[in-house]
Amino acid sequence: LLLEAKNIVLENVTKSGNASELGLISAEEAYQTALSELSIDELTIVEFKVKLEQEDGEMVYEVEIETDLEKFKILINATEGTVFIDLDEDEDNDNDDNFPIEVLTEQELLDLIGTELGLDMTLITDLEIEKEMDNGVAYYEVQFEYNGIEYELEVDAVSGVIYTNSMDEDGFDYESETDDDSEDEEEHTEDETE
Repeated sequence: LLLEAKNIVLENVTKSGNASELGLISAEEAYQTALSELSIDELTIVEFKVKLEQEDGEMVYEVEIETDLEKFKILINATEGTVFIDLDEDEDNDNDDNFPIEVLTEQELLDLIGTELGLDMTLITDLEIEKEMDNGVAYYEVQFEYNGIEYELEVDAVSGVIYTNSMDEDGFDYESETDDDSEDEEEHTEDETE
């Protein structure tokens, strides 16, 4: 489910069929639950994202909501439709404590992304970089805008391998893409709620 939801392509691994989503609530249901739990008027929302994630062995929807005044982040259990208990600040601190010391610097990270995607990184805006740990793997979650298009990537903090790129529904194959393909990628956008 996660490989499919994040459009991840693994080297030397082929995929057939689709992962079963039986028993999971929809992204829309998770979004509505988040609105209800946070008591947010939908008319005040300027941006939102709903992503399927894994947290402590549970499938959850990570819902991020931004209004004119505030930003919210909440986890919804994908099978039960209930709010998943998220020790947000404590977990972030744990991630920072366990994050390796020998990792790519922010500049090295941006240079790598620019090279791989063929982008002039001096032209990006709204850059956000977050340190993440999942099953002992340290990676960066990187978000930015380029020419009015929003990019979201997950990059291994040590090796620089790009796990996911939100710009390609089929997953981004970084070894076989040509420059022409990369330009085509910039014209494609993805509905973040799916």
